[in-house]
This record gives sequence, structure tokens and C-alpha cells, in this order.
Amino acid sequence: MRCAAEIPPPTPIAPVSMGCPSYDGFDMALCPDSIFWMRCAVKRVRLFATTVVSLLATSGALAGSTTSPLGAKVYIIWPSDGQVIPDGEFWLRMGARGIGVCPAGVKMANVGHHHVIIDAPLPPPNQEIPNDPNHRHFGRGQTEARLQLRPGRHTIQLLMADQDHIPHDPPLYSKVITVIVP
Repeated sequence: MRCAAEIPPPTPIAPVSMGCPSYDGFDMALCPDSIFWMRCAVKRVRLFATTVVSLLATSGALAGSTTSPLGAKVYIIWPSDGQVIPDGEFWLRMGARGIGVCPAGVKMANVGHHHVIIDAPLPPPNQEIPNDPNHRHFGRGQTEARLQLRPGRHTIQLLMADQDHIPHDPPLYSKVITVIVP
């Protein structure tokens, strides 16, 4: 084992040039211009933070969108378009092809969970899907659900979303169907 006195001191790393003098091995606390050194440290922290945020944003980690698997689709198995629902209560059966269905909060590639849009247009693709009577969340990974609709004509559409209830990019949605409750 080598004695600590025999180990050469580490070679200083040249700092990024930001108008700050390089650290020459002396104690900065003893430097008469310690405010200057503090300003240099703040500049370096800001540069580091800006670099990290820009790398995360360009990698998609902060972009808020999950890429759709190529060729994936979602569809309504039952009811069919134009179906008459006698008492307004029925089982909606949801299908997905080329993408897995899992609970909300699960961050994995090529998975999502269903949302049912009733009597409303699709929400903006880059925002969280609202949770209200027209935008129903099925965040436990359900592929069927019991729905109750009032008398009248209703449109139903599926929209797949990621772990944060944000539609995939490009969005995966079914065709719109109409059901009639007499």
C-alpha cells in the first residue's frame, strides 16, 4: 500500500470559460475576492441546470408525449354504430391492437389505457384528458365497462392515453359511433 504522501495531487480540470479565473489549487475561502468566486459558482450552476433541462426536453422526458407504436389502433368492439340500447345501460367493450392495455401510472413502452369520449370532440392531443361525465377514464386497465346513458342519440369514441392521461403521439383513437337510447 502506498503512503498518502507518495500519491500525487489530482490534476485540476480546466473550468468552462465563463469569465472566471481557473482554480489554481488555493483555498477560495481565503481569496480576497470571494464574492467574485461566488458569482462564478452561480454561473456554473445555472449553465449546468440549463444544459440538463435542455437535454431532458430534447430527449422527450419533459415533452409530455409518449410515442404510439407503429400500426397500433383502438376500436369499439360493442356496441356497433347505430345500435339501439333499450334501457340505456350496456357493457362497452374496448379493443386495442398493437399496443398493450395497462393501468394508469405504469410507464412502459407500447402501453396505455382507455378513455371514453361521450358526446364531445377529442381533447387537445398534448394535454391531460379531462375527467368529467363526457371524458371517462379507465385507469385500471379495463377493456370493458358498464355505461348508463340518458334517452337520446349519443356519440362514443375511444382515446388511448399514457401513464399521465396524455394522448399518445400520434393520438390513438377509434372511429366515432352513435348509439340511440329510446
